[in-house]
Amino acid sequence: MTPGDKLQQTLRLVSANYGKALAPEQVELFRAMAKQHGANLLCDAIMRHMQDPDAGMFFPNMAHISAQIVGTQKQADASLEATAGTQWFAVLDKIRKVGAYGSPKFENPLTAAAIHSLGGWVQLCRKTEDELRWLSKNFTAEFKSAGERNPEFLPNKVQGLIALKNNRPISSSSNGSTASLGTLIGEAAKRLKNDSRGNDGE
Repeated sequence: MTPGDKLQQTLRLVSANYGKALAPEQVELFRAMAKQHGANLLCDAIMRHMQDPDAGMFFPNMAHISAQIVGTQKQADASLEATAGTQWFAVLDKIRKVGAYGSPKFENPLTAAAIHSLGGWVQLCRKTEDELRWLSKNFTAEFKSAGERNPEFLPNKVQGLIALKNNRPISSSSNGSTASLGTLIGEAAKRLKNDSRGNDGE
């Protein structure tokens, strides 16, 4: 079923539920809202409104539907933020157990994407405890941002020093495409060298 078909079906249900045919202006209003929010999100919001024991007694208007959509988005954001918090604890655990030389695996693909956005696994492992505490908010932001992207193009793994030095081609995304790490290794080595010099000078 296409989004357009779903919208037409939902409007028929609205008409049947409230016992009246929709005026052409009402249909145009729903179509405009479908363009703004997406047909699937709009239809789900309309169905939730009709199932509401209080508000559902009234024909859905823009305020009703907007309230349903905002509420759904807030719930989704809260759920994603909670997941990010759980995954951050998993990252900290892997830092202690695997370290910069290993290449840990994470069940949630958004975790690897967030780590890449923060500079990669090796750089993350070199952070101090204080720096990691500050990074937790950045990780959550990057995790939520990754959740808005196409999962097909998210990196599905992180690389430690051993994998980088071996210069093995790795899967850069979940679609299985590969890329050489030669450039990445050189850049990582330079960063590590500069970091080492900076620490020696303190």
